[in-house]
Amino acid sequence: MSTVGIGDILGRISAGFLSSYKCIDSVLAYAVAMILCGIAIAFHICATWGPMFPLLTGLFGFFYGQQNVFITIVPAVLFGRENLVSVFGYILFFAGLGALVGTPLAGYIVDRTGSYMGVVSLSFSCCVIGGLCTIVCCIIHRRKQKISQRTISV
Repeated sequence: MSTVGIGDILGRISAGFLSSYKCIDSVLAYAVAMILCGIAIAFHICATWGPMFPLLTGLFGFFYGQQNVFITIVPAVLFGRENLVSVFGYILFFAGLGALVGTPLAGYIVDRTGSYMGVVSLSFSCCVIGGLCTIVCCIIHRRKQKISQRTISV
């Protein structure tokens, strides 16, 4: 079994364990996992020592596995259970679009530059920007909850 697969399994188990606690904000945990996944990707640029690669791929698998668990929870938290089917449909559509465009785009970047540095940088950037956008969504969601709690109590 590869280190990505082992990391993925451990990440899924830990995310399932973490998501069962009410004190853990699933949206924030998803954002942190996405950012840490991007950081694990970025460190591949610096990897020169052989054992660093399995460590980095294991970390990538761990945080990616956590994302796979939280991606099923976060839409229900942010958009409500009644909108889950529609929101998840959009998520899967755009994920498929990314998979369709991502590989040829990565190949084009490598062909034009002769290096994987651009592809790694793009992957890192997408993960970090996605995580930061999710944090913004988390902040907006919390503010809306506070406003709705104030109006209910009045």
